Amino acid sequence: MKKLVLFLFILSSLSLNAQYILTAKDSAFANKRFYYEQGINFSQFAKQYLSFNNSTFVSNLPYLLTGNLVYKQIGFRYGINASLNNTSTKDDNSSTAGANPTNTSDTKSSSIDFRSGFFYYKRIAKRLVANAGADFVYSTLSSKIETEQSTSFSPGVSTTTLSKLNINNGSIGFGPFVSVQYFILPKFSIGTESSYYFYKETSSQTGESRTETNSFGVVSTTSQSTSTKSNTTRSEIKVPLNIFLYIRF
Repeated sequence: MKKLVLFLFILSSLSLNAQYILTAKDSAFANKRFYYEQGINFSQFAKQYLSFNNSTFVSNLPYLLTGNLVYKQIGFRYGINASLNNTSTKDDNSSTAGANPTNTSDTKSSSIDFRSGFFYYKRIAKRLVANAGADFVYSTLSSKIETEQSTSFSPGVSTTTLSKLNINNGSIGFGPFVSVQYFILPKFSIGTESSYYFYKETSSQTGESRTETNSFGVVSTTSQSTSTKSNTTRSEIKVPLNIFLYIRF
């Protein structure tokens, strides 16, 4: 009986000592003056890679990867996301006017979204952190669409239309933000944020099309081109709909 009591006393002492050491390490880690956090926008990740229906997840921030670099109570953060898509379709739609219609379309698009900013870091509870600062934001979207439509109305009459469309959209902006992080573990936290950004946007489109008609050996060609460009300014409130996962180093 005495040996059992002695064993339990030693085990309890070791457990309390280990808990004290772990708590001290966690406290020291949480109060580090210089650290880096690597984060991922889980809402955007689910929307891009896990959801078959884009409406399943709502994400109003396109930045997939994000990071925070903090010294004492001043921090620098960034966010970035890039995508590249190439699609090609062919449609033999018999409902199109004429016989044996063929429609093909090739689309190439790319986009980049980037932000960077400075913020003030404040621990408001043992596991809860708040940040407030301002961001600079930049985004660009480029698309190139080429289509070909061929239709044979009779053995001697056919038309072929080739068209190209180039779309370029870009925006720059800035604005304040606030964010919160809750530490589930000393090195792992979840967070969300809200911001109010002002944007200046530029949009341009250039297109050209060429239609060739073959009527019993007589070929006629018509072509046309279009070009538009616009500049707009707007502001947008980003409500806290996104969930960020962070690992601290």
